[in-house]
Amino acid sequence: MSKFDKTAVYGRENPFIPSPETMDALKDALIEEADERSDMLIGMTTAPDGRKVLRRQSAGRNTGWRSLIGLRYRIQTKEEADELRLDYRRFFEGYVERTDKSERRNLLDLEHKTVDGAYRYTVEGVVADCEETSVSNGYVSRLCLMFPHVVNSDGSQTLIDSHIWLATFVKNTVIRPDRIEPHNGSADRLMTIRLGDTLRVDAGLCAYTDKRGRHRFGLADWTPLDSHLRYLQLRSDGTTTPRVVSERLCGREYDICWLERDGRPGFRSVMLDGLNARVKAGWSSYDWRHRPFLSDGDGFPSVCLDQYLTLDPYKGEAHVVSR
Repeated sequence: MSKFDKTAVYGRENPFIPSPETMDALKDALIEEADERSDMLIGMTTAPDGRKVLRRQSAGRNTGWRSLIGLRYRIQTKEEADELRLDYRRFFEGYVERTDKSERRNLLDLEHKTVDGAYRYTVEGVVADCEETSVSNGYVSRLCLMFPHVVNSDGSQTLIDSHIWLATFVKNTVIRPDRIEPHNGSADRLMTIRLGDTLRVDAGLCAYTDKRGRHRFGLADWTPLDSHLRYLQLRSDGTTTPRVVSERLCGREYDICWLERDGRPGFRSVMLDGLNARVKAGWSSYDWRHRPFLSDGDGFPSVCLDQYLTLDPYKGEAHVVSR
C-alpha cells in the first residue's frame, strides 16, 4: 500500500496507539534487528486489535484457555500444515502450565453416561506430546492431550485439566472401527493420530495412584472417534472460522500411532527417538522465532507472523501492525 489504510490493516477504526515507552523499544529493536531483540519487540507491545502477548506459564487450567490455535490465513500447503503441528508442540512446551497436583475430581461432576456401571465421557483435546514406557522398547506408548475438554450433549465443552495422558496399549483401548469417522481412513489405515491433531475419544473414568503416591482420576478404555489437524481462521472483523486441514496436506513425518486395516488389534506406533528427531529438524527449518503467540481475548492462542511499526502520514501517529 502506498498510503496507510487503517481499515485494510486493522479491520476497524481507532487503531491501538503505542505509548512513548513502547515506541522507544520498537525503534531500538527495529534498528538492532538482532535475534535476541526480536523477542523483546513482541514482548513489549500489544497487537492493534487488542490481543495480548502470551507469557510463559500463562495458559494453565484456571485461565480459560482453549486448545485451538488461531491463524490469519487459511492453510493451503503441506509446509503450512507442518508448521501448525510444530506450533502446537511449541505452545504446549513453552506456555502450558502443568497441573500435576490436580486430582481431577471435577470429572465426577462433568456430563457423562453410565455404561455397565462405569462413567464414560466424550473427550477432545490436541495431541501435543507423547512418551514411551519401560516396556514399550522405544515405541510411543501413550499420548498427551492438551487442554482436554468433555464434549457435552449440546456441543459445548467443559475443561478437564491442562493435560491428560492416554495409554495406547491394547489393554487400555477399545477399538470399534464402526465408530471411527470414515474420513479418517486411507488405503491401508483405518485412522492415523499425528502430532497436533485434535483427537476425539470415548473414554471411561479410572482411578489410579501416580508415581508420587497421589490418588487421581484419569481416562482409560478409550475408543478413538476422530483425529484431524484443526485450527481457527481469524477474520479482520474479529470473528473466527473453524478449519480442518485436508488429509492431502498431511504427510507421515509427524505420525504417532495408527490403526491398520489388516485386522491386527491395537495401535501401531513410531519410535519416540525418531519422532523427536523429526520435530527438532522441523523446528530448524522454519522461522519460529518470528511466530510469537498472542491472545485473542477469547481463550484462544493465535500466531502473529509479523509485527512492525508503521506511520499514518496524515495524522503522524505510529501504529503497531500485526499479521
